[in-house]
Amino acid sequence: MLDSTAGGTLGVWEDPEDCMLREADEEASLDKELMRGKMKAVGIVSYVHRTDQRASSGDLRLFQPDTLFLYELDLTGHEVGIIRPNDGEVQGFELLTVKEVQDAMAKGEFKPNCAVVLLDFMIRHGILTVENEKDYVEICSKLRERLIYPGLSMTETYIQQRAQILKA
Repeated sequence: MLDSTAGGTLGVWEDPEDCMLREADEEASLDKELMRGKMKAVGIVSYVHRTDQRASSGDLRLFQPDTLFLYELDLTGHEVGIIRPNDGEVQGFELLTVKEVQDAMAKGEFKPNCAVVLLDFMIRHGILTVENEKDYVEICSKLRERLIYPGLSMTETYIQQRAQILKA
């Protein structure tokens, strides 16, 4: 399936920015110094999806809550080949137009977690608006679902685990 440029699992020992720097280097050969100077935190998405055979190696049809920390990197002025596979996890990279991305999303060609990131990008940049999308309000609200776990929310759990590690 189509994916984003880079992303990965946030370890309890990492903060989101360090995770993004590590994953961008591992998956896309992006230099950490370039990233530090140009990468911008742009928020989160939180949602629940049902796993399926297209994007899951585990049990199928389970409900999976997820919170994604989002970053943007403007590479205007850099050569196209600056992003290239590094660790064998990615086959290759393609630069797509907005229309090509929208068409691929409509066909279900993106991993679910990447599709929500792309929707958020399109909303933030005025590509997807209330004027051109009948389900705009519903889409916006589903990108920021409150995730309830038996006990603490993911953010609270992350903060508490991180605090315990830093104290040790």
